Amino acid sequence: FTQLASVDKVVEINKKWKPAFIFVDAGNGSSNYELLMKFAYDAIGRPGDIDTARLKDILSKYDSGAAIEVQDAITHERVKKPAKSFMVNSSVRLFEQNKIRISIHDHVLTPQLQNYIIERITPSGNPVYCLEKESVLDHRLDALNLAIVAFQLNFDILYKKEINYRVGA
Repeated sequence: FTQLASVDKVVEINKKWKPAFIFVDAGNGSSNYELLMKFAYDAIGRPGDIDTARLKDILSKYDSGAAIEVQDAITHERVKKPAKSFMVNSSVRLFEQNKIRISIHDHVLTPQLQNYIIERITPSGNPVYCLEKESVLDHRLDALNLAIVAFQLNFDILYKKEINYRVGA
């Protein structure tokens, strides 16, 4: 019942923290996405269930195996990039800029970061990631990467889905 417990946890966290958005992995989390959307639509109009109903507006799937359309920083044109490498590179940039600090009490994330490697580069130039040691899982790292890309896509001026330019404001 791990998947059901995770769905319940998302509902609980949403109610407590009222986040601006929640992203789930489109691959392993696609059933969770469907359950959460069902909970959201079932909650519409139920007194005291506004937080669950708002999931329909803040929940998104992120498909790491697909391409993502973003705005090029130089040309400002919309371009497609591989979603997985875009997500990983978003995290790498924040680490390089020292914008991420890992708690000294977290003894799980650091080994996961150290274990995540590029296995090879495809002929088209895209990295293929893997785990150096299969015994070291990457769930916390996946959650971190997903949170970072969600934040970037929703708040970073270069990547927001809709960018409104105001002249003379």
